[in-house]
This record gives sequence, structure tokens and C-alpha cells, in this order.
Amino acid sequence: MKKAFKGIYPGIVVLILASAFNLRKAAFKTPVGVIIAVFSLAALLIFDLHPIIVILASGISGMFLQNRLRDPEEQGVK
Repeated sequence: MKKAFKGIYPGIVVLILASAFNLRKAAFKTPVGVIIAVFSLAALLIFDLHPIIVILASGISGMFLQNRLRDPEEQGVK
């Protein structure tokens, strides 16, 4: 059974990487997306935070930052 899992792990990694590659255009449309991605990666790798916490924090950050960093023209201010 352990040998089967050793063969499954590389396949799972490839599936995750393929998904990330396909989502890159949607995730990095704005500088905010890049900033959130960098901080999320640091939270996961350096600070070893749980992925659910990182996902929730990223979503909340995205909501606030997208609204604050929009162009004034997009916000309706002239």
C-alpha cells in the first residue's frame, strides 16, 4: 500500500501545479493579486500557517484591497 501512495503523490503534485498554471491569468490580473499571492506563499512556507487560515485571510484582504486600490475613475470619482 505504501508503494501505491508513493506513486500517487507525484500525480497529485502535477494536478495541483496544472490547476495553478491554469488559474494564473485569473489570479494575477492586478498587482493586488500578486501581492496577496506573495504574502500567502510566505504565510504557508515561512510561518507554517494552516491553509484554511491563509485562504480566508486572502479572500478578506482581496475584498478590502481591491476596493481601496481601484482607480478613482473606476470608483466613480471624477
